Amino acid sequence: RKIAATDHEPTDARKSFPCFDEPNKKATYNISITHDSSYKALSNMPKESSENLPRNKTKTSFQKSVPMSTYLVCFAVHEFTFVEKTSAKGIPLQIFLQTIQLHLVTFISYIRPFEDSHYADVALVWFHFLDKIAIPDFGTGAMENWGLITYRETNLLYDEQESSSYNKQRVASVIAHELVHQWFGNIVTMDWWDDLWLNEGFASFFEYVGVEEAEKDWEMRDIMIIDDVLPVMVDDALLSSHPIIVNVSTPAEITSVFDSISYSKKLFRSHVKSISKELGWEDTGTQTERLLRETVLSIACQMGDEETLKEASRLFEQWIRGSLSKVPVNLRLLVYRYGMKMNSTEDNWNIVYERYKNTSLAQERDKLLYGLASVENVTLLNRLLEATKNENVVRSQDLFTVVRYVSYNPLGQSMAWDWTTLNWDYLVKRYTINDRNLGRLLNQITTTYNTELQIWKMEHFFALTPDSGAGKMPRQQALETVRNNIEWIQRNKAEIKGWLQ
Repeated sequence: RKIAATDHEPTDARKSFPCFDEPNKKATYNISITHDSSYKALSNMPKESSENLPRNKTKTSFQKSVPMSTYLVCFAVHEFTFVEKTSAKGIPLQIFLQTIQLHLVTFISYIRPFEDSHYADVALVWFHFLDKIAIPDFGTGAMENWGLITYRETNLLYDEQESSSYNKQRVASVIAHELVHQWFGNIVTMDWWDDLWLNEGFASFFEYVGVEEAEKDWEMRDIMIIDDVLPVMVDDALLSSHPIIVNVSTPAEITSVFDSISYSKKLFRSHVKSISKELGWEDTGTQTERLLRETVLSIACQMGDEETLKEASRLFEQWIRGSLSKVPVNLRLLVYRYGMKMNSTEDNWNIVYERYKNTSLAQERDKLLYGLASVENVTLLNRLLEATKNENVVRSQDLFTVVRYVSYNPLGQSMAWDWTTLNWDYLVKRYTINDRNLGRLLNQITTTYNTELQIWKMEHFFALTPDSGAGKMPRQQALETVRNNIEWIQRNKAEIKGWLQ
């Protein structure tokens, strides 16, 4: 099935239509789309009329919109199907998705608490409908367009049988986040992009409040400390950190503000082992227990605990041979990663690769990608990196994910950097220098660098490519992070080594 959809934030509306492309220049819109009659059209407002034209064309017109910023204008032409339900207030809510994903319809009952909450009341204050669409290849996680919220499939579609507890939490959080934006951003809008915190700060906080309202036993306010507060404190400690209000003037600068010693492992293993034994490998318990089990077992594998690695390897081998049809959903990521690490044959890799290509559930595809990137074989790692150039194999949105996953592999750390820099011109041509994901990439794959040679390579490449676009700030943060890593090791190496011994 085919789809063409817009994603205008922050400064891409000007590519779709002539406009004063600034957040404070709100206007109403009368949108009409002429398209092949075999397709359907969507936009921010309900359809007003449909007119048949010669040559098998249709003109779909939409009701006059509410006043909104240019970056919130959205339209899509598609062959998708949809599922419709009605909120407790009698408001129609449609979810558009690929026909092959209709079995994921169960997620709609799951998200009902959000649609019937006061968040939905706010979102629908000017509207009498709210559509969502799951887009197979979407550059951002989701976009809060008035009346037509667009999502990456991993952030909207949820399968009770195949998706993990983390996936469930992620879907809930993103839905809540986008609903909060209907007020903070869509109605109450920043005058200019230097006040982006007005959009993202409130949405990032209230998404946890919203999920907690629907799922009170998930302890979302505690998770907020781990997932949001602590990471931002690390970023804010950098000299290259920026204040909440940032002076930005160019599209690249606007895009870039959308952000956020191993000597002995015995001590760590001893702490983790007792917890992992208590939790076990049965994928049962509360939401929090399931998340904790996956985290603890992953840490045990990372620390090299032989017993945990053997069990992950055993499950992986059974899954490869077919004696185990499915790995328990909350254990899949660690089994794919460490099972592949322990069984890095080309035959095993090819089997996982074929299963990746034949899987339609986006969340499962992401886990399989991580497994493929964990192989201890540089030839296969390079094959995976090169596969990202074929959009029929690796979706355009997932190229950056693959490079990051490869960089997490000790064998792939240097490969990820070398491949990215050697293909830099190709990446800029494909995504443009102002793409925020491309801008973040070099920072993301160098966070563990800690040598003078590595920082020299970074400085040398940055000097060769001074036009950094959306990567201006991430480049500064990357260099500072590596300098801090080097300084930390020099200052603490002896003390940490003695403590671990």
